[in-house]
Amino acid sequence: MNKSKFHIDKALKAVIISSKIEGHKIPRIKTNNAKRAKSTAKS
Repeated sequence: MNKSKFHIDKALKAVIISSKIEGHKIPRIKTNNAKRAKSTAKS
């Protein structure tokens, strides 16, 4: 029981870490596009 729980926790942590890394990449692209749109709107 404890061993399987430990493996699940490890898997969850790995998924959370990978999703965090992906999550950091996606917003940067979105913010860059938003900044470009704002700069083009001003000019």
